[in-house]
Amino acid sequence: MTILDKLLEKKDVLAYIKFRIEILELELSKVLIETEDKDKQQIKEQFDGRILELKELKKIIEFGFLKMKLISNSNKIKKIKLNEKLRLKYE
Repeated sequence: MTILDKLLEKKDVLAYIKFRIEILELELSKVLIETEDKDKQQIKEQFDGRILELKELKKIIEFGFLKMKLISNSNKIKKIKLNEKLRLKYE
């Protein structure tokens, strides 16, 4: 993969993330209009969580930390699985 391919791929991913954030914000507005007052806070928090996760992913990609973040998350998952196996073994 050439540098140009990587740049285009990064640009495409960032454009997609921006698009998803905009869609979620529009959907949130629509859903809140159609939702009873008692349920609005929970729905808003769900949408806000998705939007926040996308914004954080966008930052990771923009600053070039995606590979490092993937390795870090992979190590966390391995550690959690190992701890779970150990816990089950000694129960």
